[in-house]
Amino acid sequence: MRTGLLCVLLCWIAPALAANSSLSLADLAASPRWQALMHVNPGATLRDRGRSYIDDDNYFLAKNGKDDVLAELRATLAALEPAKAPERCRYPARYRFLAGHLDWQEDAPFAHCEEYSRWRSAVHASRAVLVFPAAYLNSPSSMFGHTLLRLDQGKDSAVWLSWAVNFGAVSTEADNSFFYIYRGLAGGYPGRFALVPYVQKIQEYSHMENRDMWEYTLDLDQQEIDWLIEHLWELKDINFDYYFFDENCSFRLLELVEVARPGSQLLTELRFAEVPVNTVRALDDRGLISERHYRPSKAVELDNLRRQMTAQQQRLARAL
Repeated sequence: MRTGLLCVLLCWIAPALAANSSLSLADLAASPRWQALMHVNPGATLRDRGRSYIDDDNYFLAKNGKDDVLAELRATLAALEPAKAPERCRYPARYRFLAGHLDWQEDAPFAHCEEYSRWRSAVHASRAVLVFPAAYLNSPSSMFGHTLLRLDQGKDSAVWLSWAVNFGAVSTEADNSFFYIYRGLAGGYPGRFALVPYVQKIQEYSHMENRDMWEYTLDLDQQEIDWLIEHLWELKDINFDYYFFDENCSFRLLELVEVARPGSQLLTELRFAEVPVNTVRALDDRGLISERHYRPSKAVELDNLRRQMTAQQQRLARAL
């Protein structure tokens, strides 16, 4: 039944593809954005070269989708083309990709997707900011620092209203630091993206852990930010492999930026380690950083105020 439906859909799509001789299913599967949506490893790491980084069968519609992006494209065509198809609610970015290339014109393609529509109305942004909290030696996963993405509602909106996009290992509280490092090095943890209010991250990094934070506004337009947000929904509860040195929080954020702006060449160079400093440098080298902002920790702010006081005032403060 599924094979017959796929044949019918491909016959229906063939005229649209034939209208543009340079366009074919193979061309679409090889396009930078489809490769980015599939998270295909272009050779940046030695593991899974030429395959998808995603280590979760729930993400793929084809049985061999992790290894064959063309097969995954064919399965996606069959699943998303019918009006009110339930799979559309899972893959809004994939639908947008196919609709743009195959001229699917619908006024409300997600009208039947109540959960996604509620989520999308709550998660909206007009600016993306890469945030780099400084190193924190008390946490093995942050000994080189950390990176996350902040989604702002507007340029002048309060950051308290922003969302934070974070990637991390799914560990348990029972794991001690040495066990965490061992499993992190060996790929023993799954990694997942999480979307949380940014105010939680400010409280965690700046107030509780006294970590300075550097913020880098990314030069992404509204359409590119929409691509990123829609793809985040597709990655909800989807597992990746997590490796402490290379396939970590910084590396995964570069994958998201590639979805927003495919062809940025952020993942083409082979790397044996991906640290936050290199991530910032890679984005800057590609012209993707437009602004920079430094947010000192509360400890740094208090120390700066102390240095402005006279010796007598400092003695009085200590006495109080």
